[in-house]
Amino acid sequence: MNVNFRNMFNGFETINLYWQRNPDKGQNFDLQVDIPYLFKSNVGMNAKVNIYRQDSTFANVKFLPAFYYHINNRNKIGLRGTLETSTIIDSLYVQGRIIIKEG
Repeated sequence: MNVNFRNMFNGFETINLYWQRNPDKGQNFDLQVDIPYLFKSNVGMNAKVNIYRQDSTFANVKFLPAFYYHINNRNKIGLRGTLETSTIIDSLYVQGRIIIKEG
């Protein structure tokens, strides 16, 4: 299943939903939300959640939040983080970085 919503609330937002089930009991679920103008400001938010489950012994969950500021129509600067956990690794991985995106 792959469902995409764009500009649903007339604010240039995007919602993507993807779910796939494999014959070998594996599942992959992705949800991504992008809201470019939070509360009618120049601050935007992008969040992605990915859940991968192979069987009852292995599961991996990733959460990627990002906040950014629109400098102008073509440039924005922001901060992105990564949270990841897995039943095999059994630890939490956290990363943060500054992104600059042009065009």
